[in-house]
Amino acid sequence: MTKIVKMSEKNASGMVEQFFPETHVDAVKDLVNVTEEDKQEWSAKETTTGSQLKATKALNDAKSYVDNKQTLIWSGTLKYGDAETTLSNSYLKYDVLRFQFRAGSSSADGRMEFVVKKEEGQKTGCVFSTMNLPDSGTGSTATMFEARVLLDPTKPTKMLIDLDIKASISNTVSFEPSPAGNQLVITKVWGVSES
Repeated sequence: MTKIVKMSEKNASGMVEQFFPETHVDAVKDLVNVTEEDKQEWSAKETTTGSQLKATKALNDAKSYVDNKQTLIWSGTLKYGDAETTLSNSYLKYDVLRFQFRAGSSSADGRMEFVVKKEEGQKTGCVFSTMNLPDSGTGSTATMFEARVLLDPTKPTKMLIDLDIKASISNTVSFEPSPAGNQLVITKVWGVSES
């Protein structure tokens, strides 16, 4: 095997000449000597069990880190038409709010994160949008739910859904305020501190 490198040097008359030196493997073959003991030591550095233990520790460390960064500040059910609910802490204390919710007749939980705006006196509307698609063979209508959670810095421990819309999408599209049984429902809120 030959490695070709383009080089230059001045000749006796001062002119620069280019040349291509050759380096052969034979010239360096005895510079590194790998023994069977070296190979076994390298192979023993990582095992499947060892790597799984490291991966499990990394996962547990990440979960612990996240758990230490987030605090459950509300749990229950909140939907459009309900009275304002009270959080256990001011939402302004956190960098991010993490919501858990359900939409329509679905029993599956959705999650959404919202970056908290901390400008003086500015109300914030956090909009949730989710879509329930029909199962194959059970119907041809998809339903989209959208709701807005109102957060007011003058009442930082209060939360209210002040808008809720349901859109049914099939051959036609219809929009309507959601009836009581088909609303987006918030079930949990966590406050997350990034620092």
